[in-house]
Amino acid sequence: MKKILVPLDFSAPSQQALHLAAQLARKASASLELMHVVELPPTYAYGAYSLAQGNLLTDWEEQAGQMLDTLRQNPDYADLTLHTFVDIGTPTQRIVQRARQTHASLIVMGSKGCTGLDELLFGSVAERVVRFAPCPVLVSKALVDLADIRRVVFVSDLMEEQSGVITALRDLLPFLGAELHVLYVVTPLDWVPSRVAEQRWNHFREQYGLEAQFHFYFEESKESGIRHFMEDLKGDMLAMGTHGRRGLQRFLAGGSLAEQVVNHTHQVIWTCPLERATDEDALPEAHNFASLAH
Repeated sequence: MKKILVPLDFSAPSQQALHLAAQLARKASASLELMHVVELPPTYAYGAYSLAQGNLLTDWEEQAGQMLDTLRQNPDYADLTLHTFVDIGTPTQRIVQRARQTHASLIVMGSKGCTGLDELLFGSVAERVVRFAPCPVLVSKALVDLADIRRVVFVSDLMEEQSGVITALRDLLPFLGAELHVLYVVTPLDWVPSRVAEQRWNHFREQYGLEAQFHFYFEESKESGIRHFMEDLKGDMLAMGTHGRRGLQRFLAGGSLAEQVVNHTHQVIWTCPLERATDEDALPEAHNFASLAH
């Protein structure tokens, strides 16, 4: 792990994510890049903006740069290699683009979650970053110390090719010092006998050389099974692979389980793309604005 990207909107959740990212950077001897995206007003999408609006956007960009500089000069981070970056555009697009440009090893970000109509229509920024990110994403919703993460629960159906996810998770675990649990949630729609589940686990464990405790959990839905198991185990962090589906494929598949969990869980969650994104997978950009690097 060499580079950790930390998107900040200066809210409490994003500041809490920075706290966690800084601890992880120390453990991994990684550099940190703090990033803020100045979000464009809706009128920019249609080219309907005035000179006054353009000046206001420049002011926001400068203010964000100053706030990031203040964080960079914080004595708490004096021992870290820390850079800052301000961009203008749509947060999800710019965060994913920056992660790809800098070859970030990990994105660490905060989230307040998203439910109801907001989730249906828009989703959270964290949810969308998880969907499109080219690298693992760590999402926190509360102030968490790295030492508090003692039980990591990796959710898997034990069937898909997950070598990339397992490799990335193996790279992360030594910095946590946590015990690993593998959770296989079965619902009425995909029920299998416990004997078959054990056979799948034994094959999965041998294939990837995993040292972990295995749990077979029967529940009405995958999401409720994950939630209830985390409560029973008192798990501290979830780990999941994500398909990064989009468009019609996403609609037909009913969305992503990892994205749903990001919105609804209160624990730290780590996600990793099952397939590495390519440049062609980048989100479309309507505008190309100059960025301010520090």
